[in-house]
Amino acid sequence: MEAEAGPGQQQFHDALAELRLARFAEAGDLFGAALAEGLTPTFEAGAWSLRGEAMLGSHDLVGAMTCFLRSLSCPGATTESALPAATQLAAIYRELGLKQDAARMENVKTAINPFADEINPQRQAHIASLASELKRQKRARMVGIFMPWRKPR
Repeated sequence: MEAEAGPGQQQFHDALAELRLARFAEAGDLFGAALAEGLTPTFEAGAWSLRGEAMLGSHDLVGAMTCFLRSLSCPGATTESALPAATQLAAIYRELGLKQDAARMENVKTAINPFADEINPQRQAHIASLASELKRQKRARMVGIFMPWRKPR
């Protein structure tokens, strides 16, 4: 990694400290502030990946997916930021039933490191729970749209 992270370096390091303490909302906000302040390309990719981790911890699956995708699309993406992003996205896509997208992320993960570990069981269960809730919310919205007289559960 580069020695200097750019103008948002202090917020980046503060966000890392919050993430280590499992203060996910604060970490997400600080990573956002660091990104807004400006980071070097490598730190930017890392901040997006870590912000995705914070979003997962805050039970925001859609926000996490967005952050992981932003990390992978950064010009300064490194294996250190891309591997966790691709691994998490593969797990999320699998849980959402997006098989082709999951396979693409598995291919990215394998290209980065063919011997990379799978996601840990606790994280997998957390992602499964968030995906289940997202699907339930989507169904409830659809019921509200197509059957406005019926209250969603």
